[in-house]
Amino acid sequence: MGGQGKITNRNLMSINNKGITRVWLDEKKKRCIICGLCELISPEVFLVAKTMTVKKNVDYNLFAAQIKDAVEGCPQNVIKIEERK
Repeated sequence: MGGQGKITNRNLMSINNKGITRVWLDEKKKRCIICGLCELISPEVFLVAKTMTVKKNVDYNLFAAQIKDAVEGCPQNVIKIEERK
């Protein structure tokens, strides 16, 4: 059988190559109102003080569900994500 059907780290890497590659604030049409909802949902990714900031050097895929909740919950619809297909 030679390992057929066995999940290896290489298999997991190919399965998990999808994911969020970028998170940003798009204020071309509307402005962020600094409501803080995104930070409440995912403080590991978003910081809201005087402005909303997307934190750098974060593995967005660890927080993908929360990021998507923040995107859907944003009252101004200014949080955007890019996903690898």
